[in-house]
Amino acid sequence: MSHAVIAPELYLENLLMPYVIESIRERGVLPYPIRADFPVSWASHLDIADAAVALSDRPDVTGVVSVGQYPAITGPDLAEAFGAWLGRDVIIEPITPEECRTSVAR
Repeated sequence: MSHAVIAPELYLENLLMPYVIESIRERGVLPYPIRADFPVSWASHLDIADAAVALSDRPDVTGVVSVGQYPAITGPDLAEAFGAWLGRDVIIEPITPEECRTSVAR
């Protein structure tokens, strides 16, 4: 039986966590535990669903199927996109994984 594993890079919906989106809206700061210069291929749950539907008709595709934005974007690119959406300047603020864990635990 053929099979494929869908592997998203990072979930776009992570950016909607209250700590993240509130900081973007209130302070114009995008806090996330990645280096500002690290390119990321973000994927939404809708991207994953589209991939699953496409794979249901493609038994010839097997193995790991990466899903994510291409080309990948850096933190400043992402902050710029949020800024365009909000009509204000937004900057990326790399935080540590521990700071992220603490913010999510709230």
